[in-house]
Amino acid sequence: MSNLENQSKHKWARFINKNKWEDDDDSEFVAEQIKKEIETEPSILIYFLLSLIVGLIGVIGFPLSNNGNGFSLVFIGILLGMSSLVCGFFTGTLFGMPKRNATDSSDYTLNNSLVEISEWLTKIIVGLGLVNLREIPEYLYNLGQFVKKDSNNQSYVDFYAMSILVYFSVLGLYVGYNYMRLVLSPKYKIVDDNMLKKIEQVTEKLKETKKENVKLQDEISIKSDAAQNLLKIVNKPDIPIEDIQVKSAEIANRPDVNETQSDITSYVNNMVNDAQEKLKIGLQTNPIDPQLGQWGGKAINNERELSASVTEISKGFYEIDLSVKSINNDNPLNSGEVILLALHDTFGDPPFRLLTVENGTAQVKLISYGSFTIGAYVDRGNTELELNLAALPNVSEYFKTH
Repeated sequence: MSNLENQSKHKWARFINKNKWEDDDDSEFVAEQIKKEIETEPSILIYFLLSLIVGLIGVIGFPLSNNGNGFSLVFIGILLGMSSLVCGFFTGTLFGMPKRNATDSSDYTLNNSLVEISEWLTKIIVGLGLVNLREIPEYLYNLGQFVKKDSNNQSYVDFYAMSILVYFSVLGLYVGYNYMRLVLSPKYKIVDDNMLKKIEQVTEKLKETKKENVKLQDEISIKSDAAQNLLKIVNKPDIPIEDIQVKSAEIANRPDVNETQSDITSYVNNMVNDAQEKLKIGLQTNPIDPQLGQWGGKAINNERELSASVTEISKGFYEIDLSVKSINNDNPLNSGEVILLALHDTFGDPPFRLLTVENGTAQVKLISYGSFTIGAYVDRGNTELELNLAALPNVSEYFKTH
């Protein structure tokens, strides 16, 4: 018995090392189960061995006590006993198969296919047994007669065969049922509980990660909106398009301007309308950079030049100095002339800036978090200019790709 207990302890130690329970509650539970198993499993095995020895005494003793072909009858008895024992043991395990109630919410579903099969077979066995209950003695008698006839009609061989069948079937049924209920069922439960606990922990971690991701996305969204609003405030136009009537009057009253208010308003409105049409087409063909390819693709045209310099303020923020000027001193830009710059659609609705020419140049400073293409109307809308900031020399790769 000491050897059986030691073997059971070693077996459970290997079983625990395989599963690696993590917290104290699991450790206490497993320790309690180990104690029960150490007490239960050896007792079942000892009972089985003792019963098997008693049964084998009868199986071997009866044939040897006869003067006939005793040795051949011994083998017949052993085969009949072993087959009865196996059938009984299998039936006992079916009767003792545990059914797991997985009430905890989990993505892990216990596989109860074997349990369902065992329930099905158990019902069939019980049903057939009840239906054929009256015929069981006849079946046993027929088996006994078959063995007796095969053994040259020796006395009591029929009783010998029936006794072996009943004894070892009941023994197998009893041992199989108790082994399943007292030994295997707790092991199944421990493994299933550990698996459910681990999956529950993983599920909780996933939920926490999802919450953190949602929170992080909200923070990013808030910061992005704040950055957009800040850029809109910083990049507020000097001449709002909606105030063009007022600004046109101010420009027309300047002594260095030889145009009327209506003329200024007229060509500015025409430039705005044309720029709106280009923006619509650009948003359909190239929504990432809608001004690209809409303004002729030239930064120098009709002796007018659109240029820019980029200064990195910090990672992701850049100051852009834009200027429009003439490259021919004999053909300068007219003082007070209104020039339209078409920017990326994130610069407002509409994303246009109106500049006036001062001392032969129109200038503006913008803050941006990446590159984009700029279009321009000069000479009252008669000259188109286009500059892709990503194509400028000496700008960072980050600026080019954002």
